Amino acid sequence: MNNDRSKAIARMRELVAAKVPFVHQGRDFNGIDCVGALIYAEEYDGDIPSYPDNPVNGELERHLSSILGPPTFVRPFDYGLLLPGDILSMQYKGPIRHVALVVPHVSIPNQLSIAHTDSSVGYVTEHILDLKWLRRIVKVWRR
Repeated sequence: MNNDRSKAIARMRELVAAKVPFVHQGRDFNGIDCVGALIYAEEYDGDIPSYPDNPVNGELERHLSSILGPPTFVRPFDYGLLLPGDILSMQYKGPIRHVALVVPHVSIPNQLSIAHTDSSVGYVTEHILDLKWLRRIVKVWRR
């Protein structure tokens, strides 16, 4: 994984600006999923095994931990500790099935956002890191 946080943020912003469409297990500008966006941002060139649309049994987090080591924070934690470049695993309902990158908000000083591929939006996007998104964070990795 690339250890340059600012470079990872810039690369993720390329995906957001291009509105790269969501495609499950996509890995390029023709279509990408949340893991693919993270792979692109971090310039990861290792093997990523295939996974279902809704990974169960901790597959997604096990793979993140095998690459990044143990998480820096595990829920519950002080959300004020989040920094741009942090990698998040997130939970909606059921198992953890989503990852995102923390980025500085594009226009609001001192505000954080997450950049990720959102299947409900249909492309790579940025969302302000409000309570709705904060509640979904389960683990945080910091390089």
